[in-house]
Amino acid sequence: MSSDHSDTEAAPSLASRLGNTVDADSPTAADLNSSTADAPVVVTPSAAAALTAQQSRLACRMYEERFPEVDSLVMVNVRQIAEMGAYVHLLEYNNIEGMILLSELSRRRIRSIQKLIRVGRNEVVVVLRVDKEKGYIDLSKRRVSAEDVAKCEEKFNKSKAVHSIMRHVAEKLNASLEDLYSKYAWPLYKKYGHAYDAFKIAITEPEKVFADFEVPEDVKRELVSNIRRRLTPQPIKIRADIEVTCFAYEGIDAIKNALIAGEGCSTEDAPIK
Repeated sequence: MSSDHSDTEAAPSLASRLGNTVDADSPTAADLNSSTADAPVVVTPSAAAALTAQQSRLACRMYEERFPEVDSLVMVNVRQIAEMGAYVHLLEYNNIEGMILLSELSRRRIRSIQKLIRVGRNEVVVVLRVDKEKGYIDLSKRRVSAEDVAKCEEKFNKSKAVHSIMRHVAEKLNASLEDLYSKYAWPLYKKYGHAYDAFKIAITEPEKVFADFEVPEDVKRELVSNIRRRLTPQPIKIRADIEVTCFAYEGIDAIKNALIAGEGCSTEDAPIK
C-alpha cells in the first residue's frame, strides 16, 4: 500500500503540523511561578545555546541502527491523528517520525479512530516500509498479535532501563550519550543479545562484562554504580506456617531435629530463620 508521500515536495515536520514549536526565549512554568506578572523572564542567547547543546549531547537512539528493519516490532508514541492515519514517534530510535496508515489501524471496519488509537498513548506496531533517504517509515497496528505486544514490551522495558542508566552516566560525566553507546552499550548488545543482560551480570561481575573494553576508571565507576543501584533486585521475605506431627517414639526430638536440619539448608542468598 502506498504511503501517499509526495515525491516533489518534502513532507512538513510533525512540529510544524502540530504548531508546537518551542521558543527558546519562552519562560518555563517554574520561572512564571517565581516572578511577578510585570517582570518577564529573559533567557539569554548563551543560556539558550547551552541548553540546546546539552539536549543534543544527551539525544541518542537505543540501538546502533538508525532506522528499524522491515517486519521488526517497535514501540511508538502517538503524536497526531490525521485523515491519512496517525503520526507517531519511534521511542527506541530517538523519536524519529513514522506513520500508521488508516488502513493499517485495525482489521475491522473503522467507525471511530479515537477508539482504536489515542494521542499520547504508546503502541506496539510492526514496520512495513522504510525510506532511509526521505525518512519515511510506514507502520501497521492491525498486523500485531498479542504475543507480539508482550514480546515488544519486554524488549522495550529492558532497552529503556539501559537507556536510563546510559543517559544518567552521560549527564553526570558531561559526556556524549552516543559516544558512550558506541563504546560500551552497542558492543554489549552484539555480545549478549541485549545490553540489559550484560548489565545484570555486571551487578556482581563487572570485570567479566567490561574485560574487553578500555574503560576509563571514572566511567567504569559511574556505570557500575548506576547499574547496581537501578538493577539490583530487592530482597523478598517469605513467611510460612508449618504444621508438623510425629506419632513415633520420641516424636518431639524427631521434630526438633527435622526443623534444625531445615535451617541447615539456609544459604547466603536465601537465608532460613
